[in-house]
Amino acid sequence: MTDPVQAMLETNERQKAFYDTPIEARAGGSRVTAAWFALHDRIRSGWNAAGISEDLVRLHQEWSGDVSGKRVLDLGVYEGTPMTWWLAKRAGEFIAIDLSAPSIARVQRRLSRMPNARAVVADFLSADFTERDFDLIHAASVLHHFQHFDRMLDVLADRLAPGGRVITYDPLETALSVRLTRALYRPFQVDAEWEWPFTRATVRAIERRFDVVELRGVFGRAKWALPLTALSPSGGARVLRWLYDHDMRIARQADRALWRCMHVTMLLARR
Repeated sequence: MTDPVQAMLETNERQKAFYDTPIEARAGGSRVTAAWFALHDRIRSGWNAAGISEDLVRLHQEWSGDVSGKRVLDLGVYEGTPMTWWLAKRAGEFIAIDLSAPSIARVQRRLSRMPNARAVVADFLSADFTERDFDLIHAASVLHHFQHFDRMLDVLADRLAPGGRVITYDPLETALSVRLTRALYRPFQVDAEWEWPFTRATVRAIERRFDVVELRGVFGRAKWALPLTALSPSGGARVLRWLYDHDMRIARQADRALWRCMHVTMLLARR
């Protein structure tokens, strides 16, 4: 039987090739996939108009706390996010990693004037990536890419310093409406091999391995407003924001309110 870590490393090699492909070519010739990408971009514009991306960045900044003098890893950074630059400016030592060499080259250009920061092409699971003892690992839309989740959690914990923390953001597949939507789309999904949205079992596995310090469910009731943002980004954004704020108030633990959500973000602490 293939070692789970080795299997994920091989999948990551294929994932690397995918992300090095220009976005417009990733549909693989499928009109359905191309249409899905286009719809996703319109919905993303809607939640940006609602200020949700900025709100989540502020939450992650709050969870990060004072990182001066701390060792920080931005995992799966791609071309960088607002959190990338915020952490890089404040951390004692900052490392950004991704599988994609072109993306890391662009990140490194922005980090080149920061003596405490660097960007590296690396696979987090590989023994060739020898960095450890991180006080904080930021992993936005990353952890759901690992099929053998328990083994990935072992590696994640091993990379942390004692008392180290992890900030995550990933899709959930616990609501029936979300499962049905993904089931319809999955036959056309060109990146299905490395897309493993969180389930209840995934969340329970995290709870067994880490202390969940904070948790927020995202797009519970708000998911029903997402189609409105595709039709009218500005009009749908007001409804979306109202429902988003409601979800963030009530979905704060692994219970029914969370399972209705499309995404989950967590602050974890190594035991």
